[in-house]
Amino acid sequence: MSVIFLASLSEYDQVLEESENENRMRESLALFHFIVKSKYFQTSSIILFLNKMDILQEKILKSHLAEYLHEFKGTKGNAEAAKEFILEMYMRQNESKRTMYHHFTCATDTENIRRVFMDVRDTILMKTLIDLDLM
Repeated sequence: MSVIFLASLSEYDQVLEESENENRMRESLALFHFIVKSKYFQTSSIILFLNKMDILQEKILKSHLAEYLHEFKGTKGNAEAAKEFILEMYMRQNESKRTMYHHFTCATDTENIRRVFMDVRDTILMKTLIDLDLM
């Protein structure tokens, strides 16, 4: 079994609708941490989608990531550094070092989504075959 987790790259400077004191990305990280540590998913691989690359690339030029996530030491306006930093924040939640796959996505880019879903399908199929001792 695999867990698919979708997170937005562009929510680093937004707060929750129900709580103006809670950063959306920090809330997403907390939920991801809870899922990764959950006893119910101990044998599951994790597939992490970091979505909205296009919005991050536009937003990062006006809204510096370090103002919201103080651990970020990258250059202001550098979308690639921001993507890698955000990915690393999620990867650090995987303390048990279970199998984890990640994909940067843009839901409006149909070719990107098609390629990613084919990768996910293949990943799940391969894991199932291995679990059933067919490979």
